Amino acid sequence: MTDNGSFWSSVRLFGKSMSAMLIPKEPFNSLSEGEWKAMISSLYLSSMPVSARTEGILFDMYVLNLAIDETFPFEEITVPTLVVHAKDDPAPPYAGAVMVSERIPGCRLVSVENGGHLQIGHDEEIREAISEFVGQ
Repeated sequence: MTDNGSFWSSVRLFGKSMSAMLIPKEPFNSLSEGEWKAMISSLYLSSMPVSARTEGILFDMYVLNLAIDETFPFEEITVPTLVVHAKDDPAPPYAGAVMVSERIPGCRLVSVENGGHLQIGHDEEIREAISEFVGQ
């Protein structure tokens, strides 16, 4: 993991390339310059200082993400669960969301057709789904 200055520089120089790994071309290209800058601020720069998040990031990358597979005991989850996922999300693939939602008892899956990992263009739809879910 890099230090804060390196992370900040990487985001400023390569933010669009980094985002392309999470957002399919169509919704990515639909962003205005203002939306692009807001996304960079909220997605990347709000994670500063990255040094405070290094341990969690490494855990996600090398432990948690690998553990969420067919062997994870999803059937043992007893709390109400909502999974929200875009069908065109390249990381992680939509099939994983379907698998997880089918294995968690009573889980609700909300799918959006596009928007990538950030579910661009579906803010209101997702807010409504979350409000409805929490209200139940």
